[in-house]
This record gives sequence, C-alpha cells and structure tokens, in this order.
Amino acid sequence: AAGIAALGEADYRRETVRLIREERCFLKQEFARLHLPVVGSKANFIFFRSPVSHLREKLEPLGILLRSCDNYRGMPQGYCRAAVRTREENIRLIAALEQVLEQEK
Repeated sequence: AAGIAALGEADYRRETVRLIREERCFLKQEFARLHLPVVGSKANFIFFRSPVSHLREKLEPLGILLRSCDNYRGMPQGYCRAAVRTREENIRLIAALEQVLEQEK
C-alpha cells in the first residue's frame, strides 16, 4: 500500500529528481576544482578517483562515509562512491575532502 501511495507523489518525485540533478552538478564542479576525476553518472551518487590511499578511513573520523570501490571487479584501485545529498551535506563532504587532500601534500 505504501509503494502504491508513493507512486502518486508526483510533486515529491519531481523535487527529488531536481535536487539530485542540481547537487550532482555542484559536486562534479567541486570535484573538478579539487582535481578528483569523476566518472559520469545520472544516479544519486558519484564515482570518483582519489590520489589518497585509504580515503574512506581518513574521512570517517570527520563524519563522512564513502563507499570504497576497491572490491569492485574490474575497477582500478582508488575509486570511491559518494552519495549526492543536500547542499549543506555536500559542502561538508567537499570541506572534508579539502582537509584530507591538504594533509596529504
């Protein structure tokens, strides 16, 4: 019943799609600024490659959870997956990435 009711929520669905599209674009721009290559995506997450080894573990104490893709078959080492979230959460992700990248210099 909940699934059928959710199908009728066209406004919510449209707003969610708009938010994900807008925030995915924001994240792609920020990742490019940080020189972190992004693999194209239309989903609510972004694949990117990091020069920092064990990035997931370094971001966790900062309250950021990433999905390491090191165990994906055929995926080269160093790729991670980040969820597309709200602007505030995405800004926190970018700030944490900047902090870790700066520490690695």
